[in-house]
Amino acid sequence: MKSFIAVFAVAVSLFLGICAEVRAQEISNPEPTISAPAPSIPPNADPVTATRAWLDTVPPDKKAKSDAYFEGGY
Repeated sequence: MKSFIAVFAVAVSLFLGICAEVRAQEISNPEPTISAPAPSIPPNADPVTATRAWLDTVPPDKKAKSDAYFEGGY
């Protein structure tokens, strides 16, 4: 019984040591920062007109497929 407790204590110590090491590695590597320029939107932009202009570029067959999917025609 004493040997079981000793083996268990060693196993727990190793496990906790590995977890602490992994945690330390995670903290020491900061996340890279991504800087992207903010989109420039003209002050007189109309979202409805822009959306309609984009939707008009969708081919009719793809629009029909999308509409059928939306209506439950899988």
